[in-house]
Amino acid sequence: NGCALEVINHKYQDDKEFVLAAIYSGIYNSKYINVKFANDRDIMLAILKCSKDTSITTYFNRCSTTLKNDINFIIEALKRDTKILDCISDTLKQDPIIIDYLKKSQVKSILKVSLNLIIKKAFMQIFENIIFVFKIIPTMIAKLFTFIFSLFIDKNKKDTLIEEKVPVIN
Repeated sequence: NGCALEVINHKYQDDKEFVLAAIYSGIYNSKYINVKFANDRDIMLAILKCSKDTSITTYFNRCSTTLKNDINFIIEALKRDTKILDCISDTLKQDPIIIDYLKKSQVKSILKVSLNLIIKKAFMQIFENIIFVFKIIPTMIAKLFTFIFSLFIDKNKKDTLIEEKVPVIN
């Protein structure tokens, strides 16, 4: 449960697999992790993955200085939440690898948002066209019946006129 590391035997608190399982069972367990795991990439990424958005920076700050300066670790952390930028040094914020990652992730985000907007706009246009068609159908049907009726009336008039003009031969 959420407090397994608090009450478990100390030998299990040093077992990496047990600690990982405990983290995934409840982020509350991260408070009781042995300090030696502050430098363990897998454990700290698991904590960041399981943390709530509001607490991710708190958990990132628990990482060792070594991890906080590891560009690959920072990029993995940034994948979970860009709030991590608030926790890294200004020097790392200017690192070309991190800048490149942020540009790529922003482009992906922008493309995703743009694609969603395009799809939404297309569906709205289709919907508007369907509404337009349903609005004009009654008018079109009325015009069609009027036209057919006028043809019928005109045909009857022509037939009547033809009968009057054509002499009947007996």
